[in-house]
Amino acid sequence: MKSKFLSSALNSVNHKLESISKARLVVGSLVLICWFYPVIFSSGMAVLYPCSLLFIISFVVLVYKSARIKEFKTYLLQREKMNERRTFQNQTDFKYTPDEVNRWGQLLAKMNLDKSAHWDDLDLVKAQGLLQAIHSTGNAESLQLLINLMRRNPLTSQQMQERQNKVQLLTTGPRRKSLVLLTLNPETSSVNSTYTLLKESLLENQTWLYAIYAYYAALIGCYGLFLLSGNTAFAALLFGLFFIFPVANIRVKIFKTLSWVSGFEAQLNRLHKVKKMIQHYAELAEKKKIPMLASYLDSTNGLSFENSIHELNRIIGAMGLRQNVIVYGIVHAFLPWDFYWTARAEKLRTKLEKIYLRWVEDLVEFEALALLAEYSVNIEQGIWPVIKSGQTALIGSGIRHPLIPARYVVANDVALDADNRKCLLITGSNMSGKSTFLRTLGINLVLMRIGCRVHAAHLESSPFQVLTSLKRVDSLEESLSTFYSEVKNLKEIRDECVSHTSIYLIDEIFRGTNSRERLIGAQKYIKALLQSPSIGLVTTHDLELSQMDQEYSNLVNEHFADTIENGKMIFDYKKKMGPCPSTNALKVMEMEGVF
Repeated sequence: MKSKFLSSALNSVNHKLESISKARLVVGSLVLICWFYPVIFSSGMAVLYPCSLLFIISFVVLVYKSARIKEFKTYLLQREKMNERRTFQNQTDFKYTPDEVNRWGQLLAKMNLDKSAHWDDLDLVKAQGLLQAIHSTGNAESLQLLINLMRRNPLTSQQMQERQNKVQLLTTGPRRKSLVLLTLNPETSSVNSTYTLLKESLLENQTWLYAIYAYYAALIGCYGLFLLSGNTAFAALLFGLFFIFPVANIRVKIFKTLSWVSGFEAQLNRLHKVKKMIQHYAELAEKKKIPMLASYLDSTNGLSFENSIHELNRIIGAMGLRQNVIVYGIVHAFLPWDFYWTARAEKLRTKLEKIYLRWVEDLVEFEALALLAEYSVNIEQGIWPVIKSGQTALIGSGIRHPLIPARYVVANDVALDADNRKCLLITGSNMSGKSTFLRTLGINLVLMRIGCRVHAAHLESSPFQVLTSLKRVDSLEESLSTFYSEVKNLKEIRDECVSHTSIYLIDEIFRGTNSRERLIGAQKYIKALLQSPSIGLVTTHDLELSQMDQEYSNLVNEHFADTIENGKMIFDYKKKMGPCPSTNALKVMEMEGVF
């Protein structure tokens, strides 16, 4: 869906660029005329050459202005692209390009993922899955943080509420502008590499620095003697600089300073672009007593964030003089340029050693949370879930799958508690929606855990771990069969259900073995789960399992079903009370002509 405002702004920018391009052509032509007219006609030099200087200045100004407008155009295009991504959550029109899918795979390969089943079961990390829908900036550090937030480790209600408060804070204000700028100014160095830079001293001996200053003072004094009396002693001192530089670098590491500041340049550019927005949110978080971005308001040892950014900018600009060899040589013939700026860099490094890493880490957290806020804002008919801290329970209505287009998605309700509805046993025919319902519930609970709004009309939940057993595949790496892999996963789920209050989502329990052993095993396993403090849902084709409600009052039967109309199966994908009254396996076989 295109924004009228952005489209209008882009049209205006394109007109400006076209006008500036024409003006540049005209001014460039006038410069050429001013230069060549006196050569051809042997007149007008006294007037035209000074005029050409004015035209050259005008040309440079136009080039600079054109570059700034192009930068703004890039920003607008990225904003437009971000708007288009919003359709992913609500429409069918959005499609990732093969290049985007490929880049996602390459980026994900660098991430630290554990072996938990919920990544694949809930389609969290796959291409065109939930995480790709959330993560739009393409930066590795923020993606890793989002993955860390999605891990299934136990959380308290306070921790989950704190995450939600942070995301809610970022749903207002210049969040989208920040995300665009962070996308256009990607990170190129990790927190670990920054830590290494900050630990490396640039000035090991202050005495050497004073000696260099004294040497240059003597050199300048000799320059003065030369101007007054013609004494050429300065030439020897000037020649001595060729020996002083490498010897002094042993203690005053001028040759490392450029690489040192270059290591900060990309991160500094990111910080500089978003510093006003960061400080805005830092002040807002402090006002609302939300523990976020506090490092940007810290002025320990008189070192504020803004002053440090300006100082780093000055050092980077000064050390950039090396790029012009001629000017660099002339300056060093008169001033201890590199030594002075190395000393300033070292002074700043000692102050930044601890706080700078906090700035970088807080910026990564800000980016990740801003992505969650952007995703939350774009959810149509979404709500902030209520995180319960008392009795173990899950109550939800109108829960929808976030990866199914809105015109196809079917909403369902759920109600579980530790007393009367501890386990929901769902039976039903093939393709009726049992597995999709488990994924719908699981993904929304993951969204709740990371602080997002959820795709539901209402959701109240305890702070559960989300334990899943939905997809079973052979584990070639560990030489495990599909069935044995499932058994190991279910054993892990049972252990976690006993040790931590969790919610389990188990699809087609023990499907990999024969019907007799599957039934006996499932009965024993469900009994063990009912004895734990956790709650959950189990789907099965074995209608005999539905009779367990006669022995266990806290086990509840529900089902999905289909109907046959004009020789076709019709699914409404709505969950209903009680065990499934019919199956459709034989119908499917007959309709497809298997017999």
